[in-house]
Amino acid sequence: MSLITVLALGAGCSSAGDGAREPAAGPQLIVKFRSGTLACDDAGIARLSAQAGVRLRLIRPMSGDACVIRLQDAADSAATAAALAAIRGLPPVQYAEPDAPMRAS
Repeated sequence: MSLITVLALGAGCSSAGDGAREPAAGPQLIVKFRSGTLACDDAGIARLSAQAGVRLRLIRPMSGDACVIRLQDAADSAATAAALAAIRGLPPVQYAEPDAPMRAS
């Protein structure tokens, strides 16, 4: 079996054995908190979510004490911008930026 065939066959597979599907992926952000405020863990992101009034999910911690989070309900770019503005306006947040590939210019 070729690699392409294996990849094509695996593309429709769910990682959950019960047929459950992951919710549609929303945009991801990179967030860093001010020292001594929130942590890049599930509890910290839950607190951030409650403070910002948007549903967030921790994807992974990063180096430099930042973390990658996913906006769960951002249906379009306007909703993403509003959520990003709400997150940036919170006292514990040092910075919040869209998670996008960086390219040398």
